[in-house]
Amino acid sequence: MQSEVDSLKQQISELEAEKTELEAKNAWIFRDLLHTKSTINSLRELKLRVTS
Repeated sequence: MQSEVDSLKQQISELEAEKTELEAKNAWIFRDLLHTKSTINSLRELKLRVTS
């Protein structure tokens, strides 16, 4: 019984570590998304100035 509890605790620890890694990756992806949106908006404004 104790070995099952220990195994479950280990699995929980591994899943928590994976969750932390995924949250960090998500933050980077979100940052890149915001940067990309900003770049797109800048390019649209530049295109409007060039074509006007």
